[in-house]
Amino acid sequence: MKKLLSMCFVAAMLLAGCGGEESKEKEKLTVLTNSGYPPYEVVDNKGNLSGFDIDIINAIAEETGYEIEIKDVDFDTLIPSIQTGKADMAIAGITPSAERRKKVDFSEVYFSGETSQNYLLYSEKNGITSQDDLKGKTIGCQMGTVQYEAALHFEETQGAKVDAKKDYAAIVAELKKGNNDAAIVEKAVAMEFSEENPDFKYVKINGLADLEGNAICFKKGSPLVEEINAAIKTLKKNGTIDKLAAKYPSLK
Repeated sequence: MKKLLSMCFVAAMLLAGCGGEESKEKEKLTVLTNSGYPPYEVVDNKGNLSGFDIDIINAIAEETGYEIEIKDVDFDTLIPSIQTGKADMAIAGITPSAERRKKVDFSEVYFSGETSQNYLLYSEKNGITSQDDLKGKTIGCQMGTVQYEAALHFEETQGAKVDAKKDYAAIVAELKKGNNDAAIVEKAVAMEFSEENPDFKYVKINGLADLEGNAICFKKGSPLVEEINAAIKTLKKNGTIDKLAAKYPSLK
């Protein structure tokens, strides 16, 4: 009888273990992003999301064993959505600024460097060659970004006008039409857009604090932060992140 009970106990424990593994395999995380931000997030000809950040989050999913569902939303809704628990994390070239850290938790920086710093994208036809030429000019930027904060600096110091849009397609369109005189973007993004538009030039913005790089954001107190950080460290150590970045010339 004791032997029978013992066998039943072992069988029950094995079943419980299998059930736990199955649950882990089926666990799905919702990840928010914002497309139209090359080389980080773009929608390809087939309507699929691609880009450096998409590669990064897929590599993290493979490393951790999580299944992920990526949702493309407006950038200015990313942090509010994370705060209210509508998604598990967000990756969209997000700078972990001090102001944002008050609202959400961040992973360690997964990518940084000169290509993630703020640059002025402009057309020489608009009479601009540097940040000193912005007096009375209109600057395009994306809502809710650190680039928007930089644009406000030039509004205060040079009397520039700020035209904040929801996406970069609208920002570039206004710049091409001559409705805006310049835009503030990361260097990598400036390189991508100037490649597509030969009239566009770009120059680094000086006098502002350098950006920290890009990180993934989570709801305050999320237990995922530690696990995702461990995955990022592994992907850095084994060279995966460097290999993924090497796919995009503007990130070199």
